Order: sequence, then structure tokens, then C-alpha cells
Amino acid sequence: MLRSIDSIRLLFLSDLPIGPSLLGRVAACLLLANFGEVATAEDATSASRPDTNWSQEVWSEALAGNADHCLELLQQVPADLTVANPSLAVALQQYNQNRSLAEAEVLADRAWAWDRVQQDITDKHPILALQDLIRVQTTWVDPSEILSDERAIALIDEVENLAAGHEAEGDLLNARQALYLLNTIYDGVQTGDAEDGTSATRRRDGYEQRLRILGRKVQILSLYAPAQFHEMRKDWAFSLGEGEDFPDFNPNTVLDWQEVTRGITEVPLLLGMRRAVSSHMDRPSWRPMLMEALRTAREFSALPRLATVEAFSGLGDAEKVAVWEEVIDSLMASIELDERVDFRRAREIIGQLLDTNTRSVQIPTSALVKEVGDAVLTSLDDYTGFIWPDEVRRFQQNTEGNFVGIGVQIRKAEDGGILVVAPLEESPAWKLGIQNKDVIVSVDGALVADWSLNDAVDRITGAEGTTVRLEVQRPEVEELLVFDVPRQRIEIPSVKGFQILERDEDGKPTWDWRLDSESKIGYFRLNQFARNSHLDLIKAWNTLCTQFDSEPNGVVLDLRGNPGGLLESAAAITNLFLREGTVVTQESPGGRIERRVWARPDGNVFGEVPVVVLVDEGSASASEIVSGALQAHRRAVVVGERTFGKGSVQTVQPAGRETFAKITEQYYRLPSVGDQPGRMVHKKLNAKVWGVDPQVEVWLPEGAEERRRGTWRNSDLRYSPTLNAPELLNEESELDPERVDSPDEPAEVKEPASPQSPYAMKEIEPGFDPNRTLQEGLDPALEFARLLLLVRGSEA
Repeated sequence: MLRSIDSIRLLFLSDLPIGPSLLGRVAACLLLANFGEVATAEDATSASRPDTNWSQEVWSEALAGNADHCLELLQQVPADLTVANPSLAVALQQYNQNRSLAEAEVLADRAWAWDRVQQDITDKHPILALQDLIRVQTTWVDPSEILSDERAIALIDEVENLAAGHEAEGDLLNARQALYLLNTIYDGVQTGDAEDGTSATRRRDGYEQRLRILGRKVQILSLYAPAQFHEMRKDWAFSLGEGEDFPDFNPNTVLDWQEVTRGITEVPLLLGMRRAVSSHMDRPSWRPMLMEALRTAREFSALPRLATVEAFSGLGDAEKVAVWEEVIDSLMASIELDERVDFRRAREIIGQLLDTNTRSVQIPTSALVKEVGDAVLTSLDDYTGFIWPDEVRRFQQNTEGNFVGIGVQIRKAEDGGILVVAPLEESPAWKLGIQNKDVIVSVDGALVADWSLNDAVDRITGAEGTTVRLEVQRPEVEELLVFDVPRQRIEIPSVKGFQILERDEDGKPTWDWRLDSESKIGYFRLNQFARNSHLDLIKAWNTLCTQFDSEPNGVVLDLRGNPGGLLESAAAITNLFLREGTVVTQESPGGRIERRVWARPDGNVFGEVPVVVLVDEGSASASEIVSGALQAHRRAVVVGERTFGKGSVQTVQPAGRETFAKITEQYYRLPSVGDQPGRMVHKKLNAKVWGVDPQVEVWLPEGAEERRRGTWRNSDLRYSPTLNAPELLNEESELDPERVDSPDEPAEVKEPASPQSPYAMKEIEPGFDPNRTLQEGLDPALEFARLLLLVRGSEA
């Protein structure tokens, strides 16, 4: 859906697998800027202009997001400017050639994908057909156009019927797969689009609600009945024709639900709900929260596989289940009729629920409380929830931004060992050469085969300055490797440059901050907003000035994939580029401003240097504050994709012994633009406006985006201890260290890439030279940012 007719929309396509990350992306639009050959003032007889104004006007139009005029200007390069600045002419011609190629690829991909849809329909594979239809949808300027096609309408109706049938049969995974694809194809369609807008919105909302219920059931099964869930996944794989090589169930690879729920009592449930009622931004009432609690409790009895687990065997007794469901239904009916539902009434209802459980199905109280509590608080928003005893320490480590350890991400291995997912760069483990796919078999002489993941974390971490001995099995290496690894405070580097020049004996890199040495354009890649990130950025700036022997003519601030961090850090970094004005405000219910953050003149270290900020859908929270504030003050051109939409403030409040409730209490609002109120960053349910919309939109489908990430990931490994293991470098961690079966997201329907596809992924070799990202068009957003800064710095 076109979000603004005045924004520049560019697309670079590569291989496009359909997966969870496409939710919310199919609304991307296409306006391919095919400039052709670089035009000169003599060629553009109908639109000649004074040379001295050209570069400034291009920059001003980009700042304003005026697409048509900006594109016209880029076709009218003054003749004397191409002579005086040949690098600009070359950059424009190279960029235009890449965009022309992209335009042809879009048309080829659309035709190819339609052929696949037709073949899938002929072969009676409606799920695969809908997946390919989504691929077709991504090639249209308006994603709703596909919903007017008769073939698409018939296919959607067929998949809807399949989903309903799977739900009725209790086939959770097939139902979820179908609903996921249906939700995806409607995700980019807003009210007023094709077909009846209200109908489209209603459909999408219905899919989301059903997906939420199915996802919760799958989550329950995966945690409390992992063997049964494994069999369900195996059956599903066979239904897709992929079950022959499905691995056997291995209990060593799953979480122990008793450990996860240890220390959970019924006390936090009411306390957490009470905290939400009194302080949540949306001021929820008791009634909907209690209804959510009761619906979730009832879902336990709708999972027959769960009853085969001894601790949940009461769910297999029909009489006990009848009592359980009858009482829950009665409580739900009474809540609907109650004129007033307050804390006292809530305490009565929760008490009756727990008492009924004790005398009927006897679900373990800790499991019931955890699932009900999670469902209730997360129903308010995605960032409100409980922090249970098992999660407290990890939460504290995440919020502090550093921790004492050896610097590895781990998960359980199939053989019972502890698998290294990835060593953190510059950590003790990384410096000693520990690699991903290494399996830790013992810690200080103790075998880890029977340990839980939390046991491993507790034993590997320890006091700063001490050492832990690890025995490691490396793939294709017969003997065990022994590492004596010092424990130290782990701080993840927050600022990176364009490329690594060298590393010292401790593995610390020397960064080249120059994106374009000849044109004096710098590059800063910010990975997080930690306490000292603004100081690190100032150091990088000073080094860049030394590398150029002067201040740069422009800089690129890359915030893509940056999940955010500290508000104070975001404010300080914004202030580096901004001399005065509002950075962000925090608002409580009713729009009351609780806090306003200002830029100060003494914080404006970078002066008026031209800035392009790169963002994508992974840019969240603090990233949105920086990019949004610089955009609102017309201090930077923002290039990329619409950002994530995480603009809320949470407080952590006690909710019982070793349990906390994390409650969203305020939202961030960006600075106002003229007479218009500032934009609300946070994405609420059914919202049409959220996050930061770039003035120049460069959208990448998943294949091209993964290739882009691969270039940076592998270039960052230059001169690293793991460079001798190239087979490991093209992988990205596919599993969260804390989660094994990824039950929250439906697995995509995978199919080998067809040789007829117009796109082919390029292998990115270890130690990749990042200069090739510009030369080969592997990072079109960065390519356009450089082009815009070249124009800005040009003088006719």
C-alpha cells in the first residue's frame, strides 16, 4: 500500500523465500527509478537550471521526500559538474544500470512466480500456490491489486476452507500454516484498498486472532509435551513430503518445563494483573483480562496429546474435564453479566479457577499460572508480560548491556552436549578460537550430558577474573580440544566502520571509517544503544577526521537491524547531529507529556555535516528515536524501509517473590513537523501509521536482504580466529539459544530453488571485501546513500 505519494520507492530483488519475516512486508511498494544514461544540461533542454543550485536542490527534495522532482533533478546533471566531478557521473551511471536490471528482474520474477502458481494449482498444492502468490504480490506497486484477480480469489477461498477443516480436526500445524499465509497476503491491505476495505481488514483481524490461539496451543504442547509435539511435527513433515529424513526425538534438546516453571506460584497472577490495571498505558479493565485468563485455561483441555504426559494425565479423564470446562464456562458467563468487575471479583474468579483445577484435571499449578499469566499480559501489548523466576537473571543481563562470562551463545545439542551457536566478537571465547558448531562436552571436568541449558549457563559463567576449562568436540576433529577460558565482563561493540584494516594481538579491530575516500564520505554502523555508544561514535568521528585529514563531506549512519537500547544513548547520539530542539517526548494516557528530551548546543559535536540514516524493519526503539528526530528536524535523509514500531516505555514492578511484571506505561512521540503533531512511533493493533517512514524507500526481499547481511557478517570476520573455517561463515544462527523448536512461528513450506528462477544467490566468501557491496550493487540502500551524499557534496 502506498504510504506516501511523495516518497521515493526503490526495489532490488533477489531470491525470495517466503518465511515469518515477510509478515508486514508485503505492503512494500515499487517505483523503479530508471534514470537511463546520465543526462547533461545540454540534453535536458526542457528543464535546464543554474548549475550552482542543482546539488542543493536535489538534497532538499530528498529531505522533503518529493519523489518526482528529485528524480527529475537526477536526470539533469549540469554538464560542467560531470566534467568537474567524474566520480559522480560514474556513480550515477552505475546506479542507473543496477536499477534498470532490477526493473527487468521484477517483470521476470512476476511472470515466473505466476507460472509457479498455475503449476501448483494444477498439481493440487494450494498451500504452495498461495506461497507463490505472495511472491507475485510483492512485485506489484499496490499489494491489494492481487486480491482482485479471479485466480487469486479462488485460491484464497480454497485455502480458507482448508484452514477451517484443519482447525476442526485439531490439526494445529497445518491450520497454522494456512492461516499464516492468508494473514500474510492480507497484511499489506488497508481499509479502502481493493475489494471491500472493511472486509479485508476484518479478514486480517480474524486471521490474527486465530493464529494467536493456535500459536498458544502449539507453545503449550512444545514445552509440556515435547515428545508428542515432535511426533506432531513429524506427521506434518510427512504430509509435506519431507518426513523421510526427519530426526528422531532427542530429550536432550528440549527445555525441562519443571525447571522453566520452578518458583512460580499463584500470587503473581493477581498482582501482575493489578499492576496492569493501575499503570498500563491503555488502562485496561478487569473484564477482558479475566476472560483471556479463562479462555487460556480452557485451552489445556483442548489438547488431547497433552493428556498423555503423566503430570497432565487428569486431562485424559472425561469426567474431570467436564467439571473443568463447566466451571470455566460458568465463570465466563458470570463475568459477562457482572455490572462491575473489580479486584475483589477478580480474586474470587482466579480463586475458583485454581480450586476447580485442584479437584478436577489437576494441571500443575506452576504451568497453569505461567500460561494464563503470559496470555493475559501479552494480550495488552507485545512488550507487557511477566518475568518469571527462571527469567530474572537473563533479563537483568540484557538490560544492563554487559555480563560476566566467556562470550558464547549456546543451546542444547542433540547428543546432550552444549552447542556453541556463535562466539561473540572480541570475547575471550572468540579470541581463543572457539567456533560455532563446537560442542562443549565438559565444564571444569564435569560432563554436561544431563545438564539443562540453565545449568550450563550457571557453570560456565562465574566471577570476573576466574577461568573455566572447557572440553570441546569440533566437527571432523577426532580428539577433544581443551580451552582454559578467562571470565570477563562482556561488552558487545556498539559502533563499527566500513571495513577492518587489521586486528591487534587481542583481536581488537582497527576500523576504516571511510566509505568513499575520494569524496570524503564516512560510514558508522551502530549495532545497539549502550551506555557509552555516543562516546564510541565521537571516537570514530575523530578517527575518521584523521583518516581524511579534515572533517568529512558527509556521513552514513547505519541503524539497520539495530533493536535499540537506552533512551539516554539515543538522545546523546541525536544531539551529536542536532544543535537544538526536541528529540522525543514521552506521553502517558490522554496525551499528557511526562518528559521532553532536548538537544543542547554543547552536544552538537558533528556540526552540520550532511547525514543519510539507513533503517529497515529491524530498526526499533532507540533507532526510531534517532532517525525520526533527525528526519523531523530535516537534519538527515532517512533511507531504507519503514522501521519496526517499538516506541513504548516499560517499567518493571515487583509481582511476588522473584517475579516481576513488565508494564508498558508510556509511548514515545517524535518531534512535531510544522503545525502537525509529532508521529507516534509505537505500532498498535490495527495501526496504519507507526515507526519512521523513510524519505527514500529501498525495499529488499528476504533473499537479497540475507545476502546483504552476509556481506557485512563475513567482512567483519576478516582477520578473525575463525577465518580458517569457511564452511561456518555463511550460516546465521537459526535458533534462539533459549528456544529449540521455534513453536511461535510456523515453519515455511520449503522447496528447492528452481533453476528457472531469475534470481540466484551469490556465495559470499569469508573475509568478503565490503567495497564490492557498492561495486556489485549488493547493498542498494547504501549505494543510494553514497550517491546522494556525492550529489550533496558536489560543486558545479
